[in-house]
Amino acid sequence: MIGNCMRPKDTFDRFDALELSPCINDPADGVQRCQAGEEDFWSIYGCIKDSAEVYALHDANSEDDAAEWLCRASRETGLPVQFACEWFGRLCGSGKPFQPIDLAMALTERIHEDLPDRAAEDFRDDDFENHPLAPIREAMCEASDAMGLRTFKSATSITLYTVTTDDADGTQSYVFVSSADAEEMADKWCRKRWDDDWGAFPDYWSEAYASHIEHGEDCIHVEGHILQLGGLAREIITSAKAQMGDLLEQIDQMHGMFDDADGRIQQAIDDATAWPHVPETAENAQ
Repeated sequence: MIGNCMRPKDTFDRFDALELSPCINDPADGVQRCQAGEEDFWSIYGCIKDSAEVYALHDANSEDDAAEWLCRASRETGLPVQFACEWFGRLCGSGKPFQPIDLAMALTERIHEDLPDRAAEDFRDDDFENHPLAPIREAMCEASDAMGLRTFKSATSITLYTVTTDDADGTQSYVFVSSADAEEMADKWCRKRWDDDWGAFPDYWSEAYASHIEHGEDCIHVEGHILQLGGLAREIITSAKAQMGDLLEQIDQMHGMFDDADGRIQQAIDDATAWPHVPETAENAQ
């Protein structure tokens, strides 16, 4: 893909990241990065390898267009993404490079860091929505599908979704082939831990988690994993399906021998049945 600031022969080979920034067109100094909320337009830059320099790739007139182009470019090139503006500095991965969904969550966390405590006199219910980063954060969530992890369709890969929880039941991980199922589990987990004193439950579980729950003792992490099919990966899937199928058959035979009043045994069975339906062919990959 070619951005509207790129020349026809430009490629992405010389960049190690894509950076999103709000910009103004200063009559005296030309295009300058500015504070989010004061921009005339948005620019996506390529960060030149082994250099502090950046190269303009694409300009967008709205947050939605900027986020959509950034996410598409990242998916097609494999380059990580980051954000930089005059007031809030740079958001980028430290332990691992940011993918679009990571940047969406980092923007969410950055907003919450700026909000006053709910008990503070200056706290307002609409503080989050009125934060300067809120529009670009919302656009990134939509474009990266952070509110429901995007399923990548390709001839060589499928996407699995893991939900890892650490609470009174210990650390547990669950695997899903549907982003909707992973999001549903995360939503239910957060709702069980939501205190009515915090007000109405937010529209998205990630907002509920970032605003209150993560500050307690329990934590949850949802992540999408692109699994390449073919070779060893295909063999692993086939083996895992067979072994999980045998295990589920044994559990089903013993199910009636134990009390399942709280439904947790059945829930574990339902979660595990996702594995046998993992597609092995490109035509069935969802």
